[in-house]
Amino acid sequence: AGSVATDGFSRGSELPVTPSEPTLFYRAASELLCENVAAVAVDATDSPYNSSDADGALADMVERIMGYTKSDTHYAMALQILHDHLNEARGSGASATDALRSTFALACQSPTSLALGL
Repeated sequence: AGSVATDGFSRGSELPVTPSEPTLFYRAASELLCENVAAVAVDATDSPYNSSDADGALADMVERIMGYTKSDTHYAMALQILHDHLNEARGSGASATDALRSTFALACQSPTSLALGL
């Protein structure tokens, strides 16, 4: 997490201060951080991200991680992208848990998630 550039607010400005030019190192650090969080968040006790309820987990990822409400025009497209990714991961032989972890990492790395910092 220390490799990911910090975000914050500038004095007197309501707009967040985020990296203006994310580098390959920022991208790699973000990916690694998302994968590490996925490993402890998916199929954990009392987690909303359970492979036994993948549809509910994906809907929560779109809302909570990606930041799209159900009324947002991008919600359905984001949900479809996550469903497609989950099905592709399952189809390639990943376990249900690993497929959902991969999908969590994808949602975590979405532009809406990374744009304001993790």
